[in-house]
Amino acid sequence: SDACAKLLEKIETEASAITHKGSAARLKLFSSKFGSRPLSSLSPDDLLSWRAGLIKAKYAPNSINPALVLVRRVLVLAYETGMVEVPV
Repeated sequence: SDACAKLLEKIETEASAITHKGSAARLKLFSSKFGSRPLSSLSPDDLLSWRAGLIKAKYAPNSINPALVLVRRVLVLAYETGMVEVPV
């Protein structure tokens, strides 16, 4: 999504290359599930289901939790920049 791309641009200017690479990989998990949907269509239940799917797929908590933090940052950025009218 545009919000994911904007967040990655922001991270690229503010963080190390390693952080940027990790963030890109984590956001790819999100985009692979929801990339075709507008952010405004997502519900908290969608995100909880995605998290449960990551757990079921045996992703480690130290992979899942940072991914959730980044998704939250994407959603906040989308709200703050007017991409979505209501925060998820």
